[in-house]
Amino acid sequence: MAAAMLAAAQPSADVQQDPGAIQSCNLFDRLISTGGGAGEQLACAAGHAVLLPPRCRFLMSDARRLAPLLEDAAEAGGYHCIVLDPPWENKSVKRSGRYPMLPSRNLLGLPVRQLAHADGCLVALWVTNRERHRRFIDEELLPAWGLRCVATWHWLKMSDSGQPAGRLDIEHRRPYESLLLCWPAHLFLRGPSGADSAAALPAEAAGQQAAAAAADREAAAWGQHPQATKPAPGFHLLPGRELVIAAVPPAEHSRKPHLGELLLPLLPPGARCLEMFARELHSGWTSWGNEVLKLQAASRFVRLKGAGAGLRDAPDVAAEARAAARLVHSP
Repeated sequence: MAAAMLAAAQPSADVQQDPGAIQSCNLFDRLISTGGGAGEQLACAAGHAVLLPPRCRFLMSDARRLAPLLEDAAEAGGYHCIVLDPPWENKSVKRSGRYPMLPSRNLLGLPVRQLAHADGCLVALWVTNRERHRRFIDEELLPAWGLRCVATWHWLKMSDSGQPAGRLDIEHRRPYESLLLCWPAHLFLRGPSGADSAAALPAEAAGQQAAAAAADREAAAWGQHPQATKPAPGFHLLPGRELVIAAVPPAEHSRKPHLGELLLPLLPPGARCLEMFARELHSGWTSWGNEVLKLQAASRFVRLKGAGAGLRDAPDVAAEARAAARLVHSP
């Protein structure tokens, strides 16, 4: 099913136009594209003005209404990269009620295999530091999705002053979160083409037969035979190589830094990228979630002038201003 063009339902609007003059269109349960224009567009969703970046697509729905994404993946061959940030169960969030959580086992039914590109798909999964979540991922979730973890990245949360947001040597409330980079298991031995591939991971000779048999089973589950699987040109995975990303956390609870600039060099040119459980939009990406427009409220953005002219998220601008003030007044 082709994505519905926003421009077809609503004329392109200048970001300075009165949001009240923007016509409303149906934004629910439809895969919508903002088109390839140069500027942002204003739209009305549930009576609220939202700012939509150019060249992005989104589906606002719950997990029971993923048919538009699946049809799009079937027509275009799938996605080369899928980033997921599930609302993991958390006692603190449960007490505060900041957002609805998702039982871990509900993730088993997500159609990751059907959304992935047949030639290969880099799946990046955010996970909290709860040991039971990581155990569930390793023992149940990745096997259900037909994936194997090839590397782990860490986001180290920093304060405005440039220091870690917490102590690294405590068990609870660690100041970092992990991103697991995963690759389809039925392509694991063959891996992406080139030396920097999953196939380059060291393996015991005795274990290679078992791994090959597992790859056969995974390939059957994906509807392919490993001998017929083509290499994945253009992917540049670095198996086992860890990366630490140091960044000040956004003001919103659980909001993650967008890692498009770090992930795109690992993907083929023109890669199709999908973010699941998204709460904001990014140019060049498809986003899905039941709160996919939550952080796109027009009231959140300010227009910058001068060399950095453009639209910026107001809370991020405020955080930068606080950091600058601290640096200026530091003894």
